[in-house]
Amino acid sequence: MRPTEEYLQKRLETCRRLFFQYEGREHSRIEREMRSMGFADFNRRCLYPRGIRSGWIERYGWDRKLLSKEPAADNSKDSINEFHEWIKRVSPPMFHWDAPHLKLLIKTLQLVTEGKIKRLMIFMPPRHGKSELVTIRYTAWRLMKNPSLKVILASYAQGLANRFSRAVRNTLAEHFALERDDRPNEQQEEPSKSENASRSNNSARKVRNRENTEGDEENTTLQNPFRAGIINSAAEWETGKGGGVKAVGVGGGITGYGAG
Repeated sequence: MRPTEEYLQKRLETCRRLFFQYEGREHSRIEREMRSMGFADFNRRCLYPRGIRSGWIERYGWDRKLLSKEPAADNSKDSINEFHEWIKRVSPPMFHWDAPHLKLLIKTLQLVTEGKIKRLMIFMPPRHGKSELVTIRYTAWRLMKNPSLKVILASYAQGLANRFSRAVRNTLAEHFALERDDRPNEQQEEPSKSENASRSNNSARKVRNRENTEGDEENTTLQNPFRAGIINSAAEWETGKGGGVKAVGVGGGITGYGAG
């Protein structure tokens, strides 16, 4: 039997209340409480992105609302370096980058940035932040600082490589969105009616494109925070300033693609 709209709305509102009650954390606890309240079909995976679909946290802007309720913290006082301060700003509130092993990794990545370490291999147990910190956010950081940088992002499967590629782009988009929000109001011009109509048409077109390509990760168009480039897909995209990302799985070819 298909759930009613009333049931779906109540499930969403209950999850939202618990999410803010636990300040964006305790997702396993939220799952248990949701099921105890009669929402047996709820799974905490609803909160996270899956493939090209956004999770509830991102879709409904819960992370942004949670951050807006908290007083702005001065991250510069307890941050190791500029990268450490930046990832705190662009990451959802449930991410904690002050764990000792992550601080050690951030210090080591700074040596990579400075060119003092040319090759680095990282060994950590699963779910300890390797992909989130290094593959996604460090790549986004380097591209944000140097849009002409070329990156090859390799994984055991093309689908996972594409997912990492999209996450890098989403992190960059989050950075530029925060930069735009931080501008003084007087510098933000009121859009004209024609601009609003154009944006509305572009939004509708993006929705149609997303629906048409939902099952094709390789060709999924991504939002570009830089000016438009020639190539713009999950498997390969450009910054428009000479750099970009080539995502590849085992068996994929990288001959002819240079990278820094």
